[in-house]
Amino acid sequence: MSHPYQKAISFISLAKQSLSNIRLLRDAHEGEDIFILGTGPSLSDFDFAVCEKKAVLLLNNAIDVHRRLPASTSKYIVISDFLRMSELRAKILSENIKCFCTTDKIFSSGVDVNMYASPCNFIMPKYDYSTTGEGLHMTVSDAPRVETNIENGVYLGKSVVFPAIQIAAYLGAKRIHLVGVDMTSNTGAYFNPSIKGNWSKFCYKTDAKPHFKYIRELFNATGLEIFDHSEKGLNDQIVKARANFFSGHEASVVCENGSNENVKSANSSSINTGEVV
Repeated sequence: MSHPYQKAISFISLAKQSLSNIRLLRDAHEGEDIFILGTGPSLSDFDFAVCEKKAVLLLNNAIDVHRRLPASTSKYIVISDFLRMSELRAKILSENIKCFCTTDKIFSSGVDVNMYASPCNFIMPKYDYSTTGEGLHMTVSDAPRVETNIENGVYLGKSVVFPAIQIAAYLGAKRIHLVGVDMTSNTGAYFNPSIKGNWSKFCYKTDAKPHFKYIRELFNATGLEIFDHSEKGLNDQIVKARANFFSGHEASVVCENGSNENVKSANSSSINTGEVV
């Protein structure tokens, strides 16, 4: 049986292979609003047409709504759960959506490295190592080592939204909008009832709240703003966007599924922000 660290070396090699593609995307959406769409129930109430000519990061099973987005949307999918990766890889390939992926299973012998291979872009998770008299010890970091440059890896935390925020920053976001990021996955509440939860032990107060606070302070200091559009979500660390956050003229947007949707355009001069509650 191979040593667990040999598997980690394979993942490191894969991350290096992905670097050239990832670097092509650095600041690809500089100064723009970037949407991060989660799988929480509030996604059902979202007007997808506001994403016209925007970049959207789809988290895990949010890939299921990608055809409801305007045809002008720049779409990416972000996956950090190896079970979701095994479930969704075939769909990602068939839909030809750019994919950022990572995992905390870099030492697990039962995880196939090739599942994360091209055309997906693999990013190493932040990991810690130390040496003792017994040798080298490596673990995926559980300290909030959030990155502004994902070429150096990403901090995973216990939710895919954390690497997604780091990726959005790398893409050059000026504002990040969280939609359907309700933080209620432990209750089995998703926008699509057919989605099966992989982890029932998630606790917002311990597994997310301190990380959101850290991320908010870190990125606000750089001028990047983050807004939460999940009205009934648990997040109390990110500014809650008001119902009329996107105000302006109405426009008819043609979505990929062929439907027309009316939307009030989003522009920086008419942003109506809320407050951290």
